[in-house]
Amino acid sequence: MNSILLQFYYKGFGVGLIIATIIGPVSILCINKTLTIGRKAGFAIGLGAALADATYGLIAGFGLTLLSNFLLEQKTLFSIIGGCFILFMGIKTFLEKPNTKKVKKPETKFFKTVSSIYFLTLANPITIFSFMAIFAGVGLGSNINSYLPMITLVFGVFCGTMVWYSLLIEALVRFFNKVNYKTILMLNKISGIGFIAFALSLFISLIVHRLW
Repeated sequence: MNSILLQFYYKGFGVGLIIATIIGPVSILCINKTLTIGRKAGFAIGLGAALADATYGLIAGFGLTLLSNFLLEQKTLFSIIGGCFILFMGIKTFLEKPNTKKVKKPETKFFKTVSSIYFLTLANPITIFSFMAIFAGVGLGSNINSYLPMITLVFGVFCGTMVWYSLLIEALVRFFNKVNYKTILMLNKISGIGFIAFALSLFISLIVHRLW
């Protein structure tokens, strides 16, 4: 890989890392499922988020005007759908109780988890706006005339997101490897409140936007 492609890779890596470190519903879910189910569940969530980030990086990077305009025009619809789904997850997680007899770690449906997180991340309008803003801020985007640098950039975004989630998951597994009933119950309450708060913030922003 030549020096120019390496520059694009590192820039994409940095963008992916920045986007991934923003605490949102996917991060909360990753923490919750890693602690309550295990590393595999957390990795599936991280992979789904990384694929979604790469998709939005592709849209923002290649300057796919038609698709970008569609996403911007449908911001309200995406916010409502995403907000309702996150609110549902929040209520479900808040009310969820572990098995009182024995805390079991259920089997992870890997590809189902990856796909659901992928679409959840895509439904979050903050993601696409973050990518467009960051790409514009660092001078990346449709001004790149070659496919290879842009593909390298998007691959960097994917890797940056995956590295963040991998480090997060590994830290959780290493430092919080013993999880009992009370810990899971408390974690579900905290995660549920986080989901609900995030969903309400989406709805409030929609209302404020409509009023103004």
